[in-house]
Amino acid sequence: MFLVYGTAGLALAGLIYGITLIGCRKPQEPVWISDFLVGNIYVPIMVALAVLGTACFLKFFLTIGSQSMGWKELGLVIAIAAVSLLLLKRLRIKQHLAEYETMRKSAAIIKPAVFRQEERKSAEAEPPVKPTSGKMAA
Repeated sequence: MFLVYGTAGLALAGLIYGITLIGCRKPQEPVWISDFLVGNIYVPIMVALAVLGTACFLKFFLTIGSQSMGWKELGLVIAIAAVSLLLLKRLRIKQHLAEYETMRKSAAIIKPAVFRQEERKSAEAEPPVKPTSGKMAA
């Protein structure tokens, strides 16, 4: 049964990581992704699930001779792994991150007219400084 627990723990950690990654990279951050929630709730849950999943895997492999593993347990492990991989694939993490990156770059290029006017005024207001002496500064 430790193999099932390990698979489930690692699968949940991966799914939470994928969902949190998409939410954190989104240009308009959702309410459920704040610095407090990510740092104090989501990350500790992911780390705990990953550590406990790995510990369950190690426990299974260390006691593999003394435990009997049936077909039900093996089928459950395969089902958990397949469903988690399918859900991670359906999240389309790479596509979402690429889309958010293009949105971020296009938002950086397009600036409101107010900011463009201020940049032009500041560029025109200060002429470049010319040295008054013949010697160049070090």
